[in-house]
Amino acid sequence: MNAHLGITFDQVTRRYGPVLGLNDVSLEIGPGITGLIGPNGAGKTTFLNLAVGLHFPSSGKVRLLGKDPFDTPEVRGRIGYCPDGERAWDWMSGRQFVENLGQWSGLSSGDASRRTAELLDALKMESAADKPIASYSRGMRQKVKVAQAMVHQPDLLVLDEPLNGVDPLSRHHILQ
Repeated sequence: MNAHLGITFDQVTRRYGPVLGLNDVSLEIGPGITGLIGPNGAGKTTFLNLAVGLHFPSSGKVRLLGKDPFDTPEVRGRIGYCPDGERAWDWMSGRQFVENLGQWSGLSSGDASRRTAELLDALKMESAADKPIASYSRGMRQKVKVAQAMVHQPDLLVLDEPLNGVDPLSRHHILQ
């Protein structure tokens, strides 16, 4: 496998004080779809936060697309990340949120606007696109988070529970 196309962990451990979040994990994840399955508290979100460079490992090495995400911040611009939990600016509209994050990822204003419109249309969010995120249901918030992760057409897409709280029809739109 080509480690330059995915995520590599080499003896990675992550501690939160006395709590062991991840213990001595070594693996490579290459192109394609990979899912993490496990009970609450198993370390799935810790793994993803380490993989995308949001947390430093307590020990071991993380490689993202063949580079150290902590010493090479530009590699983070090549990934799209949809975090678990509520992480959006409630005062912005869904359109503003996705467009702004697209521009911050390097898209021109026009490209960010075009890609945002395409994604929000595909996710059946056009009728709510200009309403404040604070007025969105949980499922609508999830759709906007998925759109922002995809707007800049990343090389690697990392989704942490993107279907959590989503109704069956919205689940279909997101998976498409």
